[in-house]
Amino acid sequence: MQELKVLNSHLESHGPYLKGNGISAGDLALAPKLHHMQVALKAFKVQTGQLRLCILTEPAIMCCQCTADSLMACHVQGFDIPQDLKAVHTYLDNIRSRSSWQNTRYSDDVLLSGWKPKLGSG
Repeated sequence: MQELKVLNSHLESHGPYLKGNGISAGDLALAPKLHHMQVALKAFKVQTGQLRLCILTEPAIMCCQCTADSLMACHVQGFDIPQDLKAVHTYLDNIRSRSSWQNTRYSDDVLLSGWKPKLGSG
């Protein structure tokens, strides 16, 4: 959660994208990971622990006990980005409204089918 708060603060002062007004490679890397986090953690009931978003390694969503070789699910079903993190929501809305996003995104069903072996059956 702390990482989302830091991201929100950064976007409030430097946004609407990571480097200001123009979309960057960082946005193209981060936005899909945030989208996966939002969709998958709403759908799957997962174990206990502390969630963190790792933007440097795969898998994108890992808990404090995870390694790149072993994904341990770590939060509760129904998680969503808190509404008070308005800059993060605006950021995702801006990304998702782009034609490049609309033309290349996977449906939520396809996304969830990819996470199901890692996070459980929901």
